Amino acid sequence: MKKRIKIPGNITDFVAPKINLEFRKILPSHARLNDLQSQQIQQSLGMELSEFANMANAVLSAGDNISKEIRTNLLKYATDGAHLLGDQFQTLSVRRRMEIKKFLNPEYSGICTTEVLYDYCKL
Repeated sequence: MKKRIKIPGNITDFVAPKINLEFRKILPSHARLNDLQSQQIQQSLGMELSEFANMANAVLSAGDNISKEIRTNLLKYATDGAHLLGDQFQTLSVRRRMEIKKFLNPEYSGICTTEVLYDYCKL
């Protein structure tokens, strides 16, 4: 399924951020492995979010082929499901930052509260 389900390029918020190389180098191997595992979970959550968006798009595209009541219910389910997954995606992002923060010099650990920690470009 991972090969079939792709996150559209215009929805970069659904892509799990990769850790910046400068930070990755200073992490112990077990911390790098833990972050990689969390990143993979986050990537799956992003793919699931993308599928909810695809489902909502398909329901809207069906137009009058689906009754208004069913269309409304399906869109509500897709929105609610995406909301729950999005919350987990965000929670995992915060957890990843806090886990990495443990290994940074306290003088620089404040950087973990910003997006600076993650490099959104392909590594």
